[in-house]
Amino acid sequence: MHPGSWSGQQHPQSQEYPKEQQYSQNQGYPQTFQQPQYPSDSQQGTTEFWLDSGAALPRREWQHKTRVPVIVGTSIAMVVFAALAGLAVVLGINYTPHFTAIGGVPVSCGSWETEANGGTISDKSVVTIYSETGTKLATTPLERHSTDEGRQCVLRFSVDDVDASQSGYVVHVGDTFAQPVSGSALKRGVVFRPTA
Repeated sequence: MHPGSWSGQQHPQSQEYPKEQQYSQNQGYPQTFQQPQYPSDSQQGTTEFWLDSGAALPRREWQHKTRVPVIVGTSIAMVVFAALAGLAVVLGINYTPHFTAIGGVPVSCGSWETEANGGTISDKSVVTIYSETGTKLATTPLERHSTDEGRQCVLRFSVDDVDASQSGYVVHVGDTFAQPVSGSALKRGVVFRPTA
């Protein structure tokens, strides 16, 4: 080695850190390894406190004492209600409404008779009420009735328990006269005027 060779030897220039690894003036870490920034408005966890359980509540003795009577009473009430409901259904099915049919035939006050389609209606004639389908519903005799001091005479009839569920009726007076009538007319009272 030659003296003074060190003096003339060139040393390599010092390498500088890249800009992305230079230290920040405000922080002690390189800018590429900065600490993560947390939100400034993050909320802290809340602490909850739980009270110790208290003493056991007293038993409701009345519930235990009345449980059986309540069950028995409820069962009896349900049976009675079911029986009443069944009875109501049976009565509703078997029940048929009825009404009283009223009517009359004007006749001569001297003979208490009138002609009707080639026959005669008198106080001995019989009134028969049929349904529109021909079912016989009621039968009753005619009775004498005079009004206006005996100047008007009528053979009247009145019969109870006529089936009100029919849509219409046919009234036969004697053997030769028949006329269809509505239920409302029979209820109010209908006047038959046969022709000779």
